[in-house]
Amino acid sequence: MTSSRLGVQLGVAAIAASFFLLPTPAAAETFACDEAVESGQIWASELDEVANCTDLGDLIIRDDASGVGAVLPERGTSVTYSATSAEPGVEVPEFTVAQSEDGEIATLSMTHDAVEIQGSPSVAAEFSLAENPVFDPVVTPLATSPKCDSYAYSISNERWLSTAKWWYKTPSFGGQARVAGAFTAMADGIGACGQNKPNSAAHAYQGTTSTSANINDSLCLANDLKNVLDGGPLSSGTLAGTCTWRTSGQIINADIRIDTSSRSWYTGSSVTGCSGAYDLQGVMTHEAGHFFGLNHVALATQQVMMPESPTCLTSQRKLGNGDLAGMKARYP
Repeated sequence: MTSSRLGVQLGVAAIAASFFLLPTPAAAETFACDEAVESGQIWASELDEVANCTDLGDLIIRDDASGVGAVLPERGTSVTYSATSAEPGVEVPEFTVAQSEDGEIATLSMTHDAVEIQGSPSVAAEFSLAENPVFDPVVTPLATSPKCDSYAYSISNERWLSTAKWWYKTPSFGGQARVAGAFTAMADGIGACGQNKPNSAAHAYQGTTSTSANINDSLCLANDLKNVLDGGPLSSGTLAGTCTWRTSGQIINADIRIDTSSRSWYTGSSVTGCSGAYDLQGVMTHEAGHFFGLNHVALATQQVMMPESPTCLTSQRKLGNGDLAGMKARYP
């Protein structure tokens, strides 16, 4: 055999060997699954890489834009993280992770005027991730009192089907009466525009607890079916955050955390006594809206469900006409 012919055969053999050493698609998927489980978290944009993984455990999935996230919920369940921003002009996206009964996953990152879905289209459709009704999303420039002139609201597709019982793990600044007032404002439809509009939402305060909310920074943890409000550190620029778990058309659990890392909170009963602090009742009225299934609306509407809150905004203790309409639509 000539040396040239031998060289050709060896070259072909080397190419063949390298071909068979290339990872198969199944091997590549297995590697992606193992890597995701080992790292413990992925970005929403990486969902397609783990679409065929059979067991992702307590994988954390984060929103690419904001970094907020959630531990993968149980099959047949979704979880949403929502928050009130302390930063002017900044809206923290409402981020949802949903897992179908057969283990497919989808996420939704939503602001008052935009949605982005990642992952399985069928799961997005199953959980109606892109079908959150939004009405009158912007207020007319001629409005002299946006809170009363706007009827903007956005609602989720799920609601509490029975009385929502909640507990309070009291922060150092107290505030239980202000938190209770926030829930009452939402459920009783206490309006800021000269009229109240009661709805059928029902809640019941169960007292204090040593159990913490299942929220770590801006991350929803596993669902424990106990609705807890507490205080703790949150991401910079976030006043409070709510995690809401849903399944089969109903809300099954919701936790709220108030930021205690670097905030001064006003817990007085008077709407005129606040100075240089964030009004606890006003901010908690917003979070109570998330608790019951309301989403953000545009800042220009000045509804309780606008995405940010400056200091001493005690006017948010009462609902705008859009907030009232949203609660009435979800709880007739």
